[in-house]
Amino acid sequence: MKSQEIRKSKENLQNIINVLDKILAGKITQSEAATMMGFSPQDFGRYVNISFSPYIKKKNILTEESILDILDELETPCEAIAKDIIWMYEKPAEKKLLVIGTAEKALFVKTMREVLSPREYLVMNLRYGIDTGKVKELTYDDIGKKLGVQRERVRQIVTKSLHKLRAPQYLRVLLPKAEAYITTVEESIPEIIPKKLDIMSEPIDILGLSNRTCNILKRNGCWTIGSTAKLTRTELSSFKGMGKNSVEEINTKMRNLFLTTKK
Repeated sequence: MKSQEIRKSKENLQNIINVLDKILAGKITQSEAATMMGFSPQDFGRYVNISFSPYIKKKNILTEESILDILDELETPCEAIAKDIIWMYEKPAEKKLLVIGTAEKALFVKTMREVLSPREYLVMNLRYGIDTGKVKELTYDDIGKKLGVQRERVRQIVTKSLHKLRAPQYLRVLLPKAEAYITTVEESIPEIIPKKLDIMSEPIDILGLSNRTCNILKRNGCWTIGSTAKLTRTELSSFKGMGKNSVEEINTKMRNLFLTTKK
């Protein structure tokens, strides 16, 4: 939605408020107010007693479509990325409202940098305007010309990046309430997005631990995040070859998932 259209809607709504203020101040009659707003005194009385919503919709002062457009313009890069992570397609056939609460930008961007390759992050930055704040200002063609590749290659990189960020261990960080969003959006959500983020049953491999630490855990029967999270730091330290640095490494990785090892 263009800025001038937003301003026009705002002006029309302000006009309604101004008319009502004049009535309350005794400066005009309801009949005069009705004339100013373009409908009969009877309709005006009905709107005052019930709601001005039908009038606003009838006059196209602020339509559902325009509200969605306004919200789109307010959308931050992180929110746009989060929305595309949730939806399996970039533009739903029927425009829908999905307002998503994300992690703080610093954590969001830090996680993206850790998960994506430098080239993938660069493409996502250009596409979603992480640095500029201008979401999807650049098309796939624009980005392709900047990087010297075809638009299809840009689309593939964006899609691959979104798939990477959908992994439960990262989704949990990027979208603290991811499970709620996924279960409340339509059933058309792709199967690659887990309906239940049962992070405790995930293998410890997804933590990104060093091979040494990961192998020590597996040798001691800790194959999942859940089985590892049950252990105290003392129990972890008792494992052969598990030093203080390894225990701290495990605890750090757990904190990234909002979990922690027991003391």
